[in-house]
Amino acid sequence: MATNSNDVVSSILDRIHRDGLLRMKEYVTIGSSVIGRVSPFLRSNDFNHHSNYDPKIVSIGPYHHGKPELEMMEKFKPLIARLLFPNRADLNNIYNKILQIADDLKSCYDDVSTKKITNFNFAEMMLLDSCLVIALVIEPHFKLPPIFIPSLSVLHEDLLLLENQLPFRVLKLVTGLLISVDDDNEVIRFISEKVDHMPNLMLNNANKHRVNSNDQFQQQGRPQPVHLFELHYRNLTLKTTKVQGTRVPSSTTENYMLAYGSVKELKSRGIHFRPSKTRFLNGIYFTSYFFFAKLQLPPIFFDSNFGIIVSNTIAFEQSRHDHVKPEIISYMLFLRSMIDGPNDVKELRCKRIINTRGMCDEQIADVFKKMNWGGNDLSKYYEVRGRIDEHYNNKLKTIIPKLLSSYFNNPWTFIVCAAATTGIAMTTVQAYYAIHHE
Repeated sequence: MATNSNDVVSSILDRIHRDGLLRMKEYVTIGSSVIGRVSPFLRSNDFNHHSNYDPKIVSIGPYHHGKPELEMMEKFKPLIARLLFPNRADLNNIYNKILQIADDLKSCYDDVSTKKITNFNFAEMMLLDSCLVIALVIEPHFKLPPIFIPSLSVLHEDLLLLENQLPFRVLKLVTGLLISVDDDNEVIRFISEKVDHMPNLMLNNANKHRVNSNDQFQQQGRPQPVHLFELHYRNLTLKTTKVQGTRVPSSTTENYMLAYGSVKELKSRGIHFRPSKTRFLNGIYFTSYFFFAKLQLPPIFFDSNFGIIVSNTIAFEQSRHDHVKPEIISYMLFLRSMIDGPNDVKELRCKRIINTRGMCDEQIADVFKKMNWGGNDLSKYYEVRGRIDEHYNNKLKTIIPKLLSSYFNNPWTFIVCAAATTGIAMTTVQAYYAIHHE
């Protein structure tokens, strides 16, 4: 009996050791790859549905390659490559260049996804996928076959999935050969401008100020982007710095003690919302005057694919890359701190801070309500939050806005009050004349 007991214990410990080692390898793989996978913790989040991370039409790279539901698009990849490079010698040149660096490119992905793929097949995958990505990025300058047109919006979504990326080195190589440019900086500038004009991105395209993002990266001493998703991400965050000053909370408790109300409550205290003139996330400005204040916020664009883009952005910001900070997480949670319901969304929408197409105020409020990803940089907006809190709790500065909000928020109240004031004034004048004429 003792022997059986020892065998059971030994079996249990062996299983714990084996499963623990397997999970450890998975964790290291998820965090250490240049193009990593989405954390299983994010995939299990109720709000971040699995469909937010998985391609619907096309696989890019090895992670989703070979899935039956994505096979149809595989048939059209050679067509796109042939349209981009009609000369067979050009395709041969590109393929051989990719083949020479195949081992380096494989190292960008986890071993599980690439170890069974030969370098020849991997180079073919990189060639075909990069041609399709470039064709979609430079569209409409490159005329896609009509069969692609109905699915363009979904294809653009698939390009910005974190697990559906190519090493940027490949995109630079193929793009440089396509436009006949050898200078890396010029190639990155070309790709960046095209990505900036892609539809269905998170910030409102109509409000963008174009920048030379590659020069900005070099000035800040940041490495070149590792994939297309990071290029788009950097275009949103490359100018992000501490907002309105450098003071940070002395403790987490001090940070959470900042307690101001929702958008409607802030408005009732004389704080008016305006869109800032920059699309970058550091464009938050708070100015306090005597009886009112102004809070300027970067406009943000909500579309039906908003959950997909935000979910993948969260996954990217929670990766273990040292140069990636939770910039967008912080801004979204800053907005959430002021949104209690649809009325708050409506106010921001009327001020063109929240821009939407196809989503109602209730749906947007529900998105903010379900945001619970953690990773918030508590010091990011500490000073501007402190200024809002100071104005919000200043009785002298808010007494008049509170009175106006409480007693004159209804137009009929104002009309009645105006009529009563006019009646009193007329009665006073009439009494004055009656007394002096006598």
